[in-house]
Amino acid sequence: MNEIKQFLKLLTVCKRKLLIEHFSSYCHMGLLLVGVATVLTATIARVTPIMYFYQSLLILAGSIMLFTIIVAYFKKPDNTNAAALFDHYVAEDRVKTALTYLKDESAFSQLQRRDALSHMKKSLPEIEKSQLKLFYWKKLLISLLLIILAGLSLIFPNDVMETAKQQETDKKIVEEAKKEIEKLVDDETVSEQIEELKKETADIDKSKELLAKLLEKETGLEEMKQDARTDEQRLQKLADGLNEFDELQAALNEVDSEKMKQALKQLSEELPALSKQQQQDLEKLLSDVTGEKASDFAGMTEEERDELLSALEEQLGTLIENAASLNQLAISQEQLQQLATSLNQSMTNNGISNSGKLSFASQNANNQGDNGQNSSGNNDNSNGQEQGEGGQDGQGQDGQGQGSGNGSGSGSGNASGAGNGSGSGSGSGSGNGGSGAGSGSGAGFGQGSRELMIPEKIDGEESIENDLGELGEGSGEQQLAPEAPVLKGNIRSYEEVYGNYERTYRESVERMDLPAYLEDAVKEYFSELNPEGE
Repeated sequence: MNEIKQFLKLLTVCKRKLLIEHFSSYCHMGLLLVGVATVLTATIARVTPIMYFYQSLLILAGSIMLFTIIVAYFKKPDNTNAAALFDHYVAEDRVKTALTYLKDESAFSQLQRRDALSHMKKSLPEIEKSQLKLFYWKKLLISLLLIILAGLSLIFPNDVMETAKQQETDKKIVEEAKKEIEKLVDDETVSEQIEELKKETADIDKSKELLAKLLEKETGLEEMKQDARTDEQRLQKLADGLNEFDELQAALNEVDSEKMKQALKQLSEELPALSKQQQQDLEKLLSDVTGEKASDFAGMTEEERDELLSALEEQLGTLIENAASLNQLAISQEQLQQLATSLNQSMTNNGISNSGKLSFASQNANNQGDNGQNSSGNNDNSNGQEQGEGGQDGQGQDGQGQGSGNGSGSGSGNASGAGNGSGSGSGSGSGNGGSGAGSGSGAGFGQGSRELMIPEKIDGEESIENDLGELGEGSGEQQLAPEAPVLKGNIRSYEEVYGNYERTYRESVERMDLPAYLEDAVKEYFSELNPEGE
């Protein structure tokens, strides 16, 4: 039994050396497979966009190495492999034979085992001195070259890889924006529209689509806010006509639904005691709110009066509910605007969009209101200038005299201004025994044609032409024209210039990917410039 233990102990020494070489060989094989997989993945990435490329590459390399280690563990050397290694130093397969008959207790097996054990002890020092093969340079060199090749492919990416990187960045931006939307949903101060937005954006994975959805929802909130403001103004108008009903008037002014119900309940109990003025005010309120004629309210049956009061309570409740949501809608709209601005800024910083500053529905509504006020002010100023500066006359006595006047455009006698710009006017007047003439210039806003000086294009494409020749006798001449344009040009009407400008711009826009939310801004811009729309 002691011989068997010694035999197995000697095999363990040899098996330990085999295990080290075995796992070293498999690790080199795993590195080679990682290099091949890296090159193949990098090649595919140059053809097809692969998002999260580096993370995918690390996962792939780790999976290959883990698989290699598992395979190496199940194929690790055993006693048979150790006996085969011993037999390289011990001739005639003594160790393999002894291992085969290790459990045989016959006399012949014991003698053979003792003989093998004796030779193994003699060969053990030589086995221990033998060097382990830890490095497989061929596999290591090939793996290194493959990894370097894949690294160069990553250092110098092509358009497909840049697109994949941009898609990855785009997805990160969308995920961050969705997290912000979830935070808004948890906020009790925002409206239910934010919850709907979360559901509508659940399947969106592109930042441009998400931004368009945010702007669309912001526009919807603006419309709802305008409706709520209209209902609030309507409540105030109704309250102004309820001077005879203090409690109901206070409820409408405070936009309080419970107070309104209590006031109407008290009003229904006091119907028989209402004065004539109170009945008229109540009939007017019913008519304005329900849209039904409520004349001769006192002569109605109790059932009809209750029906009208119920309809009044329902309509007023709806108005109060809408008006009360104004503040909540404003907060939700502001939150959406901040989120859209942050999203657009992230897109701009990462080169996904270059739209610049966003145009929100609330800002457009304010701008339209300001434009309407400015337009009416300009019209008033225009009329004043035309009436104040349009006239001119001259005077003279006993001969010819000089006169002055202010105006724009041209004409004789009393002239009136036309168009935006400057012009000259002339007039004549009679004196005692003589005549006089006057002239003047000025600017005004009025109806009429507009003419612009358009310079001619006199530059060549790429070549420069020089006129060379012999100089004649005499000195050079130079002609100067005061206040002349630098380039030659011709006078063209504003309508013609606008048409060319609009056509050129639209041709360039057709070659651009114009965001959907900018189309209205472009239409509004050309509508303001359109001379036919003035």
